[in-house]
Amino acid sequence: MKNCVLLILIAQFFIIENVNAYAPKSFKLNFTEEHKSLYFKKIKKTSGSIYYQYPSKIRLEIPKPVKTIYVNNGHKGWYYTAAVVKGEPGNVTITRGKPHSLIRIFDMLQNKLKNNDKFTVKKNDDLLVLKFTKVYSQKLKLKKIEFKFEDKTHKKFDSIIEMKITNSNLKTKLFKFSSIVKNIKLNSKTFNFQIPDNTRESR
Repeated sequence: MKNCVLLILIAQFFIIENVNAYAPKSFKLNFTEEHKSLYFKKIKKTSGSIYYQYPSKIRLEIPKPVKTIYVNNGHKGWYYTAAVVKGEPGNVTITRGKPHSLIRIFDMLQNKLKNNDKFTVKKNDDLLVLKFTKVYSQKLKLKKIEFKFEDKTHKKFDSIIEMKITNSNLKTKLFKFSSIVKNIKLNSKTFNFQIPDNTRESR
Protein backbone atom coordinates (compact mmCIF):
# COMPACT_ATOMS: atom_id res chain seq x y z
CA MET A 1 0.00 0.00 0.00
CA LYS A 2 3.02 2.21 0.58
CA ASN A 3 3.04 2.86 -3.01
CA CYS A 4 0.58 3.97 -3.82
CA VAL A 5 0.02 7.46 -5.23
CA LEU A 6 -1.43 12.25 -8.05
CA LEU A 7 -1.79 16.13 -8.85
CA ILE A 8 -3.95 19.00 -7.33
CA LEU A 9 -3.89 22.70 -8.09
CA ILE A 10 -2.05 25.53 -6.34
CA ALA A 11 -4.28 28.28 -7.73
CA GLN A 12 -7.32 29.19 -5.61
CA PHE A 13 -9.27 31.28 -8.06
CA PHE A 14 -8.84 30.45 -11.73
CA ILE A 15 -6.64 27.65 -13.05
CA ILE A 16 -4.37 27.93 -16.05
CA GLU A 17 -2.40 24.81 -16.92
CA ASN A 18 1.30 25.02 -17.64
CA VAL A 19 1.59 24.50 -21.40
CA ASN A 20 4.78 22.50 -20.83
CA ALA A 21 3.14 20.12 -18.34
CA TYR A 22 1.71 16.74 -19.21
CA ALA A 23 -0.47 16.49 -16.11
CA PRO A 24 -2.65 19.21 -14.55
CA LYS A 25 -1.53 21.07 -11.45
CA SER A 26 -4.10 19.20 -9.39
CA PHE A 27 -6.45 16.26 -9.66
CA LYS A 28 -8.47 13.60 -7.89
CA LEU A 29 -8.95 10.03 -9.00
CA ASN A 30 -10.20 6.66 -7.81
CA PHE A 31 -7.90 3.68 -8.05
CA THR A 32 -7.59 -0.05 -7.56
CA GLU A 33 -4.10 -1.30 -6.78
CA GLU A 34 -3.12 -4.87 -7.63
CA HIS A 35 -0.01 -6.66 -6.44
CA LYS A 36 1.02 -10.24 -5.80
CA SER A 37 1.14 -11.43 -2.20
CA LEU A 38 4.63 -12.64 -1.20
CA TYR A 39 3.16 -15.33 1.05
CA PHE A 40 0.15 -16.64 -0.82
CA LYS A 41 1.23 -15.82 -4.40
CA LYS A 42 -2.23 -14.43 -5.06
CA ILE A 43 -3.23 -11.07 -6.48
CA LYS A 44 -4.30 -8.69 -3.71
CA LYS A 45 -6.53 -5.72 -4.52
CA THR A 46 -6.93 -2.44 -2.66
CA SER A 47 -9.23 0.40 -3.69
CA GLY A 48 -9.35 4.04 -2.70
CA SER A 49 -8.91 7.66 -3.76
CA ILE A 50 -5.93 9.92 -4.42
CA TYR A 51 -5.77 13.71 -4.26
CA TYR A 52 -2.68 15.47 -5.61
CA GLN A 53 -1.48 19.06 -5.85
CA TYR A 54 1.75 20.32 -7.34
CA PRO A 55 4.29 20.55 -5.90
CA SER A 56 4.71 17.40 -3.82
CA LYS A 57 1.35 17.17 -2.04
CA ILE A 58 -0.70 13.98 -1.88
CA ARG A 59 -3.53 12.41 0.09
CA LEU A 60 -4.36 8.74 -0.34
CA GLU A 61 -7.42 7.19 1.32
CA ILE A 62 -8.29 3.49 1.50
CA PRO A 63 -11.57 2.85 3.35
CA LYS A 64 -11.37 -0.96 3.72
CA PRO A 65 -10.66 -3.65 4.79
CA VAL A 66 -8.78 -1.44 7.30
CA LYS A 67 -9.14 2.33 7.02
CA THR A 68 -5.77 3.65 5.87
CA ILE A 69 -4.76 7.25 5.09
CA TYR A 70 -1.46 8.57 3.79
CA VAL A 71 -0.91 12.34 3.66
CA ASN A 72 2.20 14.29 2.65
CA ASN A 73 2.45 18.05 2.14
CA GLY A 74 6.04 18.06 0.89
CA HIS A 75 7.46 18.72 4.36
CA LYS A 76 5.70 16.29 6.65
CA GLY A 77 4.02 12.93 6.14
CA TRP A 78 1.45 10.88 8.08
CA TYR A 79 0.71 7.17 7.57
CA TYR A 80 -2.40 6.23 9.55
CA THR A 81 -4.12 2.89 10.06
CA ALA A 82 -7.32 2.65 12.06
CA ALA A 83 -7.82 0.00 14.72
CA VAL A 84 -9.12 -3.37 13.54
CA VAL A 85 -11.00 -3.93 16.80
CA LYS A 86 -13.35 -1.22 18.03
CA GLY A 87 -11.97 0.53 21.11
CA GLU A 88 -8.36 -0.39 20.36
CA PRO A 89 -5.94 2.41 19.40
CA GLY A 90 -5.09 3.25 15.81
CA ASN A 91 -1.53 3.93 14.68
CA VAL A 92 0.12 6.85 12.89
CA THR A 93 3.71 7.14 11.72
CA ILE A 94 4.98 10.69 11.20
CA THR A 95 7.90 11.41 8.86
CA ARG A 96 9.73 14.49 7.59
CA GLY A 97 11.48 15.06 4.28
CA LYS A 98 10.74 11.61 2.86
CA PRO A 99 8.44 12.03 -0.16
CA HIS A 100 6.50 8.97 -1.31
CA SER A 101 7.56 7.54 -4.68
CA LEU A 102 4.12 8.44 -6.07
CA ILE A 103 4.80 12.09 -5.26
CA ARG A 104 8.02 11.96 -7.28
CA ILE A 105 6.19 10.34 -10.19
CA PHE A 106 3.35 12.85 -10.25
CA ASP A 107 5.70 15.82 -9.84
CA MET A 108 7.68 14.46 -12.78
CA LEU A 109 4.55 14.56 -14.96
CA GLN A 110 4.64 18.35 -14.71
CA ASN A 111 7.16 18.21 -17.57
CA LYS A 112 6.67 17.27 -21.18
CA LEU A 113 7.01 13.54 -21.72
CA LYS A 114 10.08 13.41 -23.92
CA ASN A 115 13.55 11.88 -23.62
CA ASN A 116 15.70 13.60 -20.97
CA ASP A 117 18.44 12.89 -18.41
CA LYS A 118 15.95 11.09 -16.14
CA PHE A 119 14.09 8.75 -18.51
CA THR A 120 13.43 7.74 -22.08
CA VAL A 121 9.96 7.65 -23.61
CA LYS A 122 8.54 4.92 -25.82
CA LYS A 123 5.05 4.86 -27.33
CA ASN A 124 3.41 1.65 -28.49
CA ASP A 125 -0.28 1.47 -29.41
CA ASP A 126 -2.17 2.29 -26.19
CA LEU A 127 0.97 2.20 -24.00
CA LEU A 128 3.44 4.92 -23.05
CA VAL A 129 6.56 3.67 -21.27
CA LEU A 130 8.99 5.75 -19.19
CA LYS A 131 12.26 3.88 -18.65
CA PHE A 132 14.56 5.50 -16.10
CA THR A 133 18.27 6.08 -16.56
CA LYS A 134 20.63 4.14 -14.30
CA VAL A 135 21.34 7.09 -12.02
CA TYR A 136 17.71 8.14 -11.64
CA SER A 137 16.57 4.52 -11.28
CA GLN A 138 18.87 4.14 -8.27
CA LYS A 139 17.55 7.38 -6.80
CA LEU A 140 13.87 6.48 -7.19
CA LYS A 141 14.29 2.71 -6.76
CA LEU A 142 12.19 2.39 -9.93
CA LYS A 143 13.00 0.77 -13.26
CA LYS A 144 10.09 1.90 -15.43
CA ILE A 145 6.48 3.10 -15.50
CA GLU A 146 3.93 1.99 -18.09
CA PHE A 147 0.81 4.07 -18.72
CA LYS A 148 -2.13 2.50 -20.53
CA PHE A 149 -4.64 4.77 -22.28
CA GLU A 150 -8.20 4.52 -23.51
CA ASP A 151 -6.94 5.60 -26.94
CA LYS A 152 -3.66 5.63 -28.87
CA THR A 153 -2.98 9.36 -28.87
CA HIS A 154 -1.32 9.36 -25.40
CA LYS A 155 -2.18 13.05 -25.19
CA LYS A 156 -4.84 13.28 -22.51
CA PHE A 157 -3.90 12.75 -18.89
CA ASP A 158 -7.49 11.92 -17.99
CA SER A 159 -7.56 9.08 -20.53
CA ILE A 160 -5.01 7.08 -18.51
CA ILE A 161 -6.67 3.90 -17.26
CA GLU A 162 -3.67 2.03 -15.83
CA MET A 163 -0.25 2.78 -14.38
CA LYS A 164 2.13 -0.14 -13.90
CA ILE A 165 5.21 0.55 -11.75
CA THR A 166 8.22 -1.75 -11.94
CA ASN A 167 10.65 -1.31 -9.04
CA SER A 168 14.41 -1.70 -9.36
CA ASN A 169 14.01 -5.20 -7.84
CA LEU A 170 11.57 -5.99 -10.71
CA LYS A 171 8.53 -6.23 -8.42
CA THR A 172 5.45 -4.61 -9.95
CA LYS A 173 2.37 -2.73 -8.78
CA LEU A 174 -0.59 -2.07 -11.05
CA PHE A 175 -2.88 0.89 -10.48
CA LYS A 176 -6.19 1.02 -12.35
CA PHE A 177 -7.58 4.56 -12.54
CA SER A 178 -11.14 5.82 -12.89
CA SER A 179 -13.11 9.05 -12.42
CA ILE A 180 -10.15 11.38 -12.98
CA VAL A 181 -11.09 14.98 -12.21
CA LYS A 182 -8.52 17.58 -13.33
CA ASN A 183 -7.82 20.98 -11.78
CA ILE A 184 -9.79 20.35 -8.64
CA LYS A 185 -9.67 23.07 -5.99
CA LEU A 186 -8.17 21.90 -2.68
CA ASN A 187 -7.18 23.71 0.50
CA SER A 188 -4.36 23.18 2.96
CA LYS A 189 -6.53 20.99 5.22
CA THR A 190 -6.48 18.28 2.56
CA PHE A 191 -2.74 17.85 3.07
CA ASN A 192 -2.58 18.17 6.86
CA PHE A 193 -3.70 15.13 8.81
CA GLN A 194 -5.66 15.58 12.01
CA ILE A 195 -4.66 12.71 14.29
CA PRO A 196 -7.76 11.05 15.81
CA ASP A 197 -8.10 10.46 19.55
CA ASN A 198 -6.86 7.09 20.83
CA THR A 199 -4.05 6.88 18.30
CA ARG A 200 -0.48 5.74 18.97
CA GLU A 201 2.17 7.96 17.40
CA SER A 202 5.62 6.94 16.17
CA ARG A 203 8.31 8.92 14.36
